[in-house]
Amino acid sequence: MIRAQNTDPDIRPVLVGVQADRKPTPEEAASFSPSARALWLQYESLVLKDGLLYRRFEHQSGDPSRERLQLVLPRGKVKEVLSLYHDAPGSGSHFGVQKTLARVRDRFYWPGYSQDVQDHCAACIPCGAKNGPRRKPRAPLRIWQEGSVNGRWSIDLCGPLRQSVDGHRYCLVAVENFTGFPECVPLRTSKADEVARALVGIWCRYGAPRQIRTDQGRQFESELLAQVLEIFQVQRVRTCPGHPAANGRAERLIKTLKGALSKVQRVRTCPGHPAANGRAERLIKTLKGALSKVMQHSQTDWSRKIDPIMLVYRSAVHPGTKYSPAQLMFGRQLTLPADLATLPPAPYDFDRYDLRGYPDWLRNTLRELHGLARENSAWYARAMESNYDRNSTLVSFQPGDAVWFFNPRRTVGLTPKLQSPWEHGWQVEEMLNSVVARIVRNNKKKCVHVDRLVRAAEDAPCNFIAPCIQLLSGLVPGSIPGRGKAGGALLAAAEITGQPAA
Repeated sequence: MIRAQNTDPDIRPVLVGVQADRKPTPEEAASFSPSARALWLQYESLVLKDGLLYRRFEHQSGDPSRERLQLVLPRGKVKEVLSLYHDAPGSGSHFGVQKTLARVRDRFYWPGYSQDVQDHCAACIPCGAKNGPRRKPRAPLRIWQEGSVNGRWSIDLCGPLRQSVDGHRYCLVAVENFTGFPECVPLRTSKADEVARALVGIWCRYGAPRQIRTDQGRQFESELLAQVLEIFQVQRVRTCPGHPAANGRAERLIKTLKGALSKVQRVRTCPGHPAANGRAERLIKTLKGALSKVMQHSQTDWSRKIDPIMLVYRSAVHPGTKYSPAQLMFGRQLTLPADLATLPPAPYDFDRYDLRGYPDWLRNTLRELHGLARENSAWYARAMESNYDRNSTLVSFQPGDAVWFFNPRRTVGLTPKLQSPWEHGWQVEEMLNSVVARIVRNNKKKCVHVDRLVRAAEDAPCNFIAPCIQLLSGLVPGSIPGRGKAGGALLAAAEITGQPAA
């Protein structure tokens, strides 16, 4: 360490003055490097002890007896010290910036040590893999509005659930994007043939849509479904994996259905009555919540509760369009069982339902409703985007940027809470649009949403922790006969100071 201080270009000009007991003049200090000038400003606090340069660190109480001596560390030893006092087991153990900074400040000093500690912790791969960014990435909201009926459907699978009395374990959820009209089809399995058969049944009732939006599940990626889509001339759009908000309509429908089923089973009221709030973007979460609650009691009749729940949902007014899905799909409101029990029968309108005039009436009614729904939906979408974007920031990535990738996975035999959800070593290959990027690592490519990416620090920490690992594992004491733990500690200290162990 003495040799390192004497050869360090930032320490040597000040060290010579301390050894000669002569502070360099301001004119002399003007030619120093920025780090040397910062050290020169600390001249009154510098002392020599055993040939090494230290800085007196005053205690906040001002008590001189509680002063500490900080070893003035050469720049060449900084990475080694930071690696030992942050990365090494028993010395740093990957604690945060504040604790690492306090640990380093008690022992060492060099100009800019605070920023160096922050940079080292930010570049630490194990810390980044576990902690991720302090502020979670959140790109601005972009709502894809549909302007016509049966243009696009959002589709997803709910399950596996407990097997019902009819043998069903899954539920195919489909939502028409313009009207919010839902369809839920119970399935016995999640295989591609059952999914394709359910979709064909929906299209036989409402006609084939122009486009469907699904996630990248195996059922939707199958060759069978691709052939069915080709026959019906339906385009399929994939959502980014790990970003369910991209298919929010279907996700929300599942939550709505689950929540309704659970409440129906628990309070024994009219099936699905508490549900009916929101389109498919809100539906999947409510559906999941409902089915999870119904499992508290009977878990075998959930497939028989879906139709009544769908009746209520289809007749519920959506806050965005201001109309119910049934009104926008059929031009009229649906009659509920409660209406028959509480309201007087409505008089029959012979003029409206005249066979010759009804087609014109229906056409004009739907044209008016759809126009109003478009205006209401546009206003609702702008309000949602404005509210969501208050806490969002669009981070732009360029091809070649090193990034962390959020990819939480459960490994058999490992505790999930002790696993690291962020993966290091990925690189942006191409930006497909403002919020979707193609990333690559070891020739493996993925298309992901930018909310799952964080720009990685350029400098990776060096690894100087082998002595401490050996010290804790008992290998170092064994390599110095007769010294035991004390000898191992001396050897580890010698690695830092550069002095031979006594």
